[in-house]
Amino acid sequence: LVVKGTVGISHMAEDGTEVLLDIVRTDELFGESAFLDVPRRSERAQAIERAELMTWSVSEMEDLVTKRPRLAVALLQVLAQRNAEYTRRIESFAIDSIERRLARSLLRFSERLGIQEESGSVSMIPLTHEMLSRYVGTTREVVSHHMNRFRKHGYVNYSRRGISLHRDTLRTVLD
Repeated sequence: LVVKGTVGISHMAEDGTEVLLDIVRTDELFGESAFLDVPRRSERAQAIERAELMTWSVSEMEDLVTKRPRLAVALLQVLAQRNAEYTRRIESFAIDSIERRLARSLLRFSERLGIQEESGSVSMIPLTHEMLSRYVGTTREVVSHHMNRFRKHGYVNYSRRGISLHRDTLRTVLD
């Protein structure tokens, strides 16, 4: 459980390639792959912002859900939502251009991690082009190219301090 901060969850492929699966924020869970009985775990968690975590062993979680069935149902709901999001991402990998995948990703992160500003834009934590490339499934250079285009069109502004996103204008990329 992320008590404070933001954590990136990645899958490490056998060839060493890292795919950013998701960014989890305060009050969200991760680590469900611990329930799989596999010899090699391929997930990696890394703090994006300073983070505080609370952990339970698999046996402690099994005890908790046995004693609290509503907790088990809540965990299943979280897993079902996560599965639905992964399904949408896989569909996007199959049919969308990189530009559309990047736009979808920025919109998703703005909904999950963003703060609505009075100007109508949404401010988010800084996400590096490298991190976005691991999420979108391309190279950092390609993400930088598209982010520069998005900036020129007025969809985003970004710096090392954060990203400011204009959702309505960015959605035009998806139309």
